[in-house]
Amino acid sequence: MAVAAVMGTSLGEAGRVAATPLNLDAAAALEQQQPNEGPVLIAQVAPEYPPALRRAGVKGEVVVAFTVEIDGRVTDLEILRASQPGFEAPALAAVRQWRFKAARKNGVVVPARVVQTLVFAPDAAEPKQRPAPVPPEARPKPVEPVHGPN
Repeated sequence: MAVAAVMGTSLGEAGRVAATPLNLDAAAALEQQQPNEGPVLIAQVAPEYPPALRRAGVKGEVVVAFTVEIDGRVTDLEILRASQPGFEAPALAAVRQWRFKAARKNGVVVPARVVQTLVFAPDAAEPKQRPAPVPPEARPKPVEPVHGPN
């Protein structure tokens, strides 16, 4: 999907720009293609923070567009904007690993285009690891209630 921008448009002698009439058929067709249930993220990998940018305290963000396929995979990744070029590769590498429950249109799975912003902040807390599970033999035994004389 490409976005074209016209810069420096001149109004010319007439001082007006001719506008293309709105194509209602195309707008209706586009609306029919939109899923009524968006994709749901089920597995996410955080991007690796480039060490040099972290040490330098550089903050930033990357806006990534991608398609969620009907099997939940991410394809057709595209950087729309990045505050630092050094954040682009880690953002793409992370998003490629994400998995989704596919979007649905009237109950049928359909591909969907998604735009996501990934934020890089060096002072953000690192994710904490889950504690190791306690093996059954190390768990405390349940205490039986003590019944007095009736």
